[in-house]
Amino acid sequence: DEALDRASVFAVTPPRAWRPVRTAGLVSISGGWSALMGDYFADEGIETPPLPDSVTRLLPDWVENVTFNNPFDITAQIYGFGEVYYQMADEMIKHDGFDAVSIMFGNWDGGERFYAPVATWQGRIKKPILAGCIETSALKDSYREWLDSDPMPNVQGGQALARGLAAMRDYFDRPGYLPQGWCADKPKRWKGPAVATFPDLVKPLSAHGLHCAGHAVLLDHTGKAGKGKPTYPAVLKLESPGLPHKTEHGAVKVGIADDTACAAAVKALAAIAKKHKLATWSVIAQPMLDLTDSLELLAGVVHDHVAGPVLTLGAGGVLAELFDKHAHALCPITPAQAEAMIDRIGVRKILNGYRGKPALDTPSLIDTLVGLSRFAYDHRDALRELDLNPIIVPPAGTPTTLIDALARFGE
Repeated sequence: DEALDRASVFAVTPPRAWRPVRTAGLVSISGGWSALMGDYFADEGIETPPLPDSVTRLLPDWVENVTFNNPFDITAQIYGFGEVYYQMADEMIKHDGFDAVSIMFGNWDGGERFYAPVATWQGRIKKPILAGCIETSALKDSYREWLDSDPMPNVQGGQALARGLAAMRDYFDRPGYLPQGWCADKPKRWKGPAVATFPDLVKPLSAHGLHCAGHAVLLDHTGKAGKGKPTYPAVLKLESPGLPHKTEHGAVKVGIADDTACAAAVKALAAIAKKHKLATWSVIAQPMLDLTDSLELLAGVVHDHVAGPVLTLGAGGVLAELFDKHAHALCPITPAQAEAMIDRIGVRKILNGYRGKPALDTPSLIDTLVGLSRFAYDHRDALRELDLNPIIVPPAGTPTTLIDALARFGE
């Protein structure tokens, strides 16, 4: 509901009339509604300055019990001297001190005529001009029928109106998202394979500041044994462009404790490569990481044909079911934007430490996200998608570590 409220004023206001709404003038039909709307506006940080002299001078001195507050209760004015109402509404709308003006619905028969200024001015002046009501439940059927058939811009619900105006302010206040010079530099040419696995990506990702888990190549498709030695306990993986999803094919062996178990695992993984007729492949060993008190995340990049590379961040492992949120950003991002992505997926308390758990290495996570976005941006003409899963954020003092990666490149 709040998302719809935030979009409400945008939906009924022509784009040419959009502006940052910091102040508003409100015409109300009762003192109680005026007070309630004043509270709604205050909650959203929208100021309600006093009525200008151009409005107050239109009101005769002899009208009793009249206050010139904003929001402005016009009940007495409508019944006492309705002939100046339209002038008063016009002056409020034209007043430079109001970034938006709303006239609240009433439920009396024939009251529709009092909203003529909304239809007259909306779109003609660069500010939102609309009708509104405190709550939709306060409307009788005749008014509902009128609103359904009349094109007059209106927002039903006092809180919705306040939120909608605040959203328009925030839209303009938000700093420019794209950095200066975005896409002014030439993209870098990708010199690796069209489908790049973890061993292919370690060097280029490391050059962009990502810390990749160490690995040793034990065997490859040529039958040549690698010079690397595993560190036990180890995880053995079959890496191949032709087998992007290793786990479901049994191509990951965990808990390898010694040379005997390692030799058996290498043989089993080589058999999987032969079974799937993989043209190129390698068996690598990585040390098993102690994930105690660590946070598992996943990140990825997809290429949008309009926006270019888009970075996505989400919780990984068992937390993926608890924190079912994802954050997205255009590449490249700044450290501040990386912080905002972290906040949006809801893991900040875990990173800060809780219930005796240690704080995790948030600075290196930020560096990882910024570096990943920069890699994607640098290769924006070729990178189609990139999947980093998992990314491990350990306790403070140990860098965020990338365990596995897969990327696709193409024209």
